Amino acid sequence: MSVADDREASQGRERGLLALLGRLPRGTVLALCLVILVAAATTVRLPVLVERPGDPVPTSGALTVDGRPGDAVDGEFAISTVRRGEATPWTALLGAVDPGRTLRPTGEIVPPDEDFEGYRERQRLVFEGSVRTAAAVALAEAGLAVEQHLEVVQVLEGAPAEAHLEPQDRVLAVDGQALETQAELSQRLEAGEPTALTIERDGEQREVRLTPARFSHAGEEHEGLGVLLQQQPDLPVPVDADLDRISGPSAGLLLALTVYDVIDEDVDLARGRLVAGSGTLNLDGQVGPVGSIEAKVAGAIAADVDVFLVPEVNADAAREAADGALDVVGVATFGESVEALTEPDGDEVAGPWCPRGRGGC
Repeated sequence: MSVADDREASQGRERGLLALLGRLPRGTVLALCLVILVAAATTVRLPVLVERPGDPVPTSGALTVDGRPGDAVDGEFAISTVRRGEATPWTALLGAVDPGRTLRPTGEIVPPDEDFEGYRERQRLVFEGSVRTAAAVALAEAGLAVEQHLEVVQVLEGAPAEAHLEPQDRVLAVDGQALETQAELSQRLEAGEPTALTIERDGEQREVRLTPARFSHAGEEHEGLGVLLQQQPDLPVPVDADLDRISGPSAGLLLALTVYDVIDEDVDLARGRLVAGSGTLNLDGQVGPVGSIEAKVAGAIAADVDVFLVPEVNADAAREAADGALDVVGVATFGESVEALTEPDGDEVAGPWCPRGRGGC
């Protein structure tokens, strides 16, 4: 069929549809149009995310440390959350008129080479890594020995490493020499020269040969193997977190506090309080910034949280959003968060403690 024939057939179908609609009662046509409009308003995805406060998610009952349950603590730790979803025309309208919701361009949150579902899946993997990091920091604070290893955390699409390496592979050596950092690997690579990496996957060692080369990823040119490595901890005791509602790295601080309170029987950080908050955590115990702090503050106020821990860099914004309705404590390190919860006479966590909204003292 020629292009002209195809166009004529299409026009014929359109005329037939119009003729059919013309024979229907006006009320039926209006009802059909309304159904179509409602379906479009509730199903069409816009390049916008709707963000609103989530309930703080308790760690008790979902966290175990060396077989000990997280609810062994006296009180409760909870991870502040934000709920995000792709906007439809209807939810975007609600977000525009509801002060409790925020509309954000998808590109502010999701990288250009990912869709929203892929982003959420990657954030789940990030969360799993943050559990290990948080546990390592807490166990080291409790005096346990924590070793580290170099692990693959990302392989770029189209890179030389794509067909050979996978996330969670342990990288042990390059050309027979022990490897400890990503920088060491970069220093030993030569463009066009094959390199032998010794890796461990599923408990078995193997050798893979790779050749650094130029490749394209997300519209940009790169050179090398296209693999991101990070130091990851080997935990001396098992730590498990069953928290399907959580993703991303910002749960690290509250997870670490829970692990520390559970593993050290001489420690009582919660002291009967509901302690919530948000903060990334690295293996050095540094607390990093988080996003959507205003929504997390709103969720904490609604949950009647007693102490709200945030990264020091987010503290001013959190206090402004709380407007005196929440005890906001800014911390830069895990050690500072432990001190803030341990010191009842500090400037921000005043003592003796009296539980707000729970009957008073």
